[in-house]
Amino acid sequence: MRLLILILLLTISANVLSQNYIQFNEQYQTAEGVIIFKDEIYKADTTQKILQLGNKSFIYKDAKIGNIKNITDDDLIETKNRIKITKIDDDLSYSVDISEFYRYNQIIKFIRQNNSVVELSGSSPELINIKNAGKYFRIIIPNKPSIVYLKEDILYNSESINEKDHLNTGEYFNKFTIWHYLIGSLILLVIAVFGYLYGVKKLFFKKKYPIHKRYDSGDLNDFAIESGISREQLIRYNKKELNSYLDLKTKKEKENFKKALKGIDLIVGYSETPIINMPNNGDVMAPKPPDDTFDDSQPIQQLLFAMEQRILTRISSLVNNKEAAQNIEILQRELESMRLKNKQVEGEIIKVRNDNEVFRSDLVKTNREKQELENIHLKYTEKIVFVDYLEPYAKAITVYYNFCNQGFEKAVDLYEHLDSSNLSSTNIVGHFLLKFIKNIPSSTIKWIGIINEIAESKTTANQDLIRSLIQIPSNEEKTNEFKKILLKDVFEKYTSSILILTEELKNLSKFTNENTAMNKDFEVFFTDFSKELKSKVSTIGLDLNFVPLFESYTEYVAHIKLVSKNCSLPYRNVRGLPKDSVLEIVNYGFGNKETNVIVI
Repeated sequence: MRLLILILLLTISANVLSQNYIQFNEQYQTAEGVIIFKDEIYKADTTQKILQLGNKSFIYKDAKIGNIKNITDDDLIETKNRIKITKIDDDLSYSVDISEFYRYNQIIKFIRQNNSVVELSGSSPELINIKNAGKYFRIIIPNKPSIVYLKEDILYNSESINEKDHLNTGEYFNKFTIWHYLIGSLILLVIAVFGYLYGVKKLFFKKKYPIHKRYDSGDLNDFAIESGISREQLIRYNKKELNSYLDLKTKKEKENFKKALKGIDLIVGYSETPIINMPNNGDVMAPKPPDDTFDDSQPIQQLLFAMEQRILTRISSLVNNKEAAQNIEILQRELESMRLKNKQVEGEIIKVRNDNEVFRSDLVKTNREKQELENIHLKYTEKIVFVDYLEPYAKAITVYYNFCNQGFEKAVDLYEHLDSSNLSSTNIVGHFLLKFIKNIPSSTIKWIGIINEIAESKTTANQDLIRSLIQIPSNEEKTNEFKKILLKDVFEKYTSSILILTEELKNLSKFTNENTAMNKDFEVFFTDFSKELKSKVSTIGLDLNFVPLFESYTEYVAHIKLVSKNCSLPYRNVRGLPKDSVLEIVNYGFGNKETNVIVI
């Protein structure tokens, strides 16, 4: 015996390997298509770059990783044992309780083999379905070793998979050196010798009597639970009858197996003293000597039945004793009371089972509704992107556009109040307004809607903008790209058009050759408006090359480009300008782009 223990310990110590735990500093995909998410922790051979994921090994390279200290195989086992996974029904649905790890704002993930992700809140046990999870799935807890569950292990243990460590059997001892095992072997050898000398052998090999219960029908897991044991214990107690059950794959094979098993007495536990066993059909087997003590781990029906037999035995021993007549009557009343309690307990059991079925049905319904809401949320988040970093610039653009629009609305208002008898002024102002409307970009209204959405909600649903920004890494670079798109598509041309309209209306009398009161109103308002507009152009990131209308171009020659073309119709009425004066501004330039003008 002692020699056998020593050989076993030395054999275990010879299989010790040395590996490290690593943490991935970025998302990484293996050659086999397995995605390892950022901050996941796994066991790996860092010298050969071999990653161990469950019972599979993968080669990893070009991944940013960091060595993790103070993480051992004990952490892996302790973490897995604290995750409670319990079977809900035959539809491969399981309740996952991660409440021991859940912290506020902490994200715990359930990862299927196809790399799809389900986030677990941890506020209450959540329902998962492993039917389409693949051969394995993972649970990722921040700052803890990632847990890998094999689907076949889940299917073989429908009560609670945290009772066993199915992940990487034999890896628990990897952290010890051979000296740890040699010292441990010596200590265990000394304990074994002293234990043997002081009667440990007698204690472990004490005779135990099997407790039988007849199997009629139904799920083996339910039969085991009703008997006060797990399904694994039931199979272990009855290896001859049930060991082949684990090899069955289809539901039909399992049903045929259960039919063949019907009527057989199965072992559901052991007792140190002989007890009375009760089949499911209610027939009483050969009685055993009664015992006044009861094991609380036995099912309630079995305890009540044993108590009833004890009372009957005592009644039989007292029936011929005239002096015990009173005791017989008391015991008979006790017997009737116990039978009544037995019926009440059976009724309570039936009620609890019915309530449990209703609860399971409600749980399945609630889970389906939750899944539908998650799908709706996923579709919503795919279409709308959070862009809070664009909000400041969006607000600046909104303020600038509203100011420019106020100037245009003022011009329209003054135009509507022009005297209808003054046909010349009416035609000229109408021409300027129409030219402004035609020259502003057609996409202006669309972009103003996008800008207002970002300024108000910090989000955007515009797919073109989303695609333009999605590949840019930093928020600063995304903001610069957003500015370039807006200025190029809209606000360079829009700003040029509003500046030209402003210059025309503040010089309206030179186009009409009349100094009427209405012309004066135009010129006063747009002279002030022009000054403020030039100061606001820089707030949206434009560097304006400003040139005033009807003044000598020589002072602005550094950023002017002369255009050889005929001037527009209203400009042909302008008289009395000196040579080299700016007759018409074709368009304003910004930055390195020159302002195009027509000169007399």
